[in-house]
Amino acid sequence: MRNLLCGLGCSIALVVLATDAVRAQRIPIPESTVTETFYQHQGSVTGNPLAPVPQPNSQLVQTPSTTLGPPRFDPYSTNPNAASQPPSLLPPSASSPSSSATTAPFWQTPSSQGSVVQPVYPQAQYPQAQYPQTIGPQGYQVPSPTYTPGAYPQQPPVLFPNGINLPNWYLPQPQTGQYLRLFQDVRMTYTWVSGGDSPVKMSTNDIELATTVNFPNFFYSGQPLQVSPGFIFQVWDGPTTDPLPTVPTPAGNPLTPLTAPAGSFPTELPPKVYSTYLDFGWKPMITPQFGGDIDFSVGVYSDFDTVTQDSVRFQGTGLLVLGLTPTVALKGGVTYLDRLDLKLLPAGGILWRPNPQTRFDIYFPKPKLAQYLTTFGNTDVWWYVNGEIGGGSWTIDRSIVVLMNPLVPLGATKSVPAGGDRRVDLNDYRVGGGFEWTCQTGVRGFVEAAYVFNRELVFASGPFTKRSLDSSVMVRGGVTY
Repeated sequence: MRNLLCGLGCSIALVVLATDAVRAQRIPIPESTVTETFYQHQGSVTGNPLAPVPQPNSQLVQTPSTTLGPPRFDPYSTNPNAASQPPSLLPPSASSPSSSATTAPFWQTPSSQGSVVQPVYPQAQYPQAQYPQTIGPQGYQVPSPTYTPGAYPQQPPVLFPNGINLPNWYLPQPQTGQYLRLFQDVRMTYTWVSGGDSPVKMSTNDIELATTVNFPNFFYSGQPLQVSPGFIFQVWDGPTTDPLPTVPTPAGNPLTPLTAPAGSFPTELPPKVYSTYLDFGWKPMITPQFGGDIDFSVGVYSDFDTVTQDSVRFQGTGLLVLGLTPTVALKGGVTYLDRLDLKLLPAGGILWRPNPQTRFDIYFPKPKLAQYLTTFGNTDVWWYVNGEIGGGSWTIDRSIVVLMNPLVPLGATKSVPAGGDRRVDLNDYRVGGGFEWTCQTGVRGFVEAAYVFNRELVFASGPFTKRSLDSSVMVRGGVTY
């Protein structure tokens, strides 16, 4: 019994001691909620602590302060001392504007009025750069960077005070006005000379294609050098070939042609010949009243079956021009044709323009008188009369036609190479007239007809050297763009 009482007393003593220990370890917890603490901290951070507002039928409960300390730094605070103010643990009032405001996002700062405002960051300010001033002796002035000739009192004299006037070796500068195109024009010309049915007639058909390239201010003369490449395709028909009688010879021996009878034509001409040339033209003006007109061409003229050094021909014209009055000029010089019978001819005449609608070029060997006729739309039409020396010179593969049996005049024939010089000339004179027109678009054209007379064929070698042809009619037309 005594042992039971001792154990009960010990148990009571232990319970009392444990109760005191537990009481000593109790932690006071504030009765305010997390939401209340948020609002209290917001009020503390903004620098306006929430004041306790007494509520009806309510009692202020004094609670011990929490062990959580106030925040030491707030990046959104506008009050530098806000972090040192202790938070208020009073519950917010229902009428407080902070309790009715919507919780703003974390990146925005709510104001004391409950609205959302953007954070204000101070603008960085930098000190203005200052440069040290030049420090120099008293009376010192910084010299000017510009140089003024003659500033030195002891400047020596110069040899060329006004500079050296050298010729302008640079390219010509652009000037106002109408400019020449590099390719001035492209032209095509067709010429037909009737042959007829006569044995001593010859028809020709010529097709020419050419263009002109301008090189301005040639030799600083103010005038362009005009280079004109061209090509002419010519078709021949006639005259009728007459076989040449031969000396009777034993079989197997070569035939020996006799002298051609009068009126016979025992030579065969090729059906086609060609002309390829490159022409250079320049009209320098030495003074306003005195100048020149120079034209030179080089080309190959052949049937392309026989090309020799004689196939290359040089032609040209050189004239001096003297202006007597604003409407009259004299021209004089020479023309070189490089043919068998026509080598060098005098050239000259008078150029007279009494008015803008009349032009008289009384010039040998190519005269032309032109007069304005009318205008159709935007096209001016002129009529003219002219004359010229026609024909040309070529190297051809020529054969002599002979009889196989001289005792049979109408018997079989044979072609024998002519040998010797292969050159042949076709000469004639032409007089006619026509119309020419010029459009505002730059297209020009002409059509003309002429009477062709004194026609002849001239051979450099063979049984005969000349063959006269009947007179004929020529029609020619062309377009230039």
